[in-house]
Amino acid sequence: MNLPKLILLIAVCHLPALLQAQETPQNILLQPQASQYFLGSQDEVLIKVDILGYVQKPGRYLIPLNTDLLSLLSFAGGKADGANLRKVYILRKRSSFNSNNGEPGKTEVDTIITVNLERYFKTGQMKYRPVLQAGDSVLVPQSAGSKFRNLVGFNSIISLALATTTILYAIDRLK
Repeated sequence: MNLPKLILLIAVCHLPALLQAQETPQNILLQPQASQYFLGSQDEVLIKVDILGYVQKPGRYLIPLNTDLLSLLSFAGGKADGANLRKVYILRKRSSFNSNNGEPGKTEVDTIITVNLERYFKTGQMKYRPVLQAGDSVLVPQSAGSKFRNLVGFNSIISLALATTTILYAIDRLK
């Protein structure tokens, strides 16, 4: 049997499967919720979250389901110098289903949750340790004091360089 006849035979045999695959809507195959949950090595459900900002090891983490914000901060190596734990932000995307003209639709709703972790350390109340959800992004910002210290430190270096230049110029003029 020659090659073109073999290709034709394979195509005819697999034609029903190929037609059925083309009829499958692409959005069913690529549902975002399906990729937000993973099975860990010990049969535990894991979720994907991101942590950015003033932490020791920022990045994307696979964490167990029902992990709270403080535990994620711990997984990321803890806070970095200059972190503001009074205003930690969680960006949460939620899907809401609605019906327009009888057809189901889905919209993404962004919610920003502000958490004061320092209050947890002072009070021990669990409401200041929210549980994270799949797809959450956490931002630990820089504190105002740290920003000020960085600015003053930079200005001090410039001032020292200018003072040194002025002294060298004055010494040169005395010669």
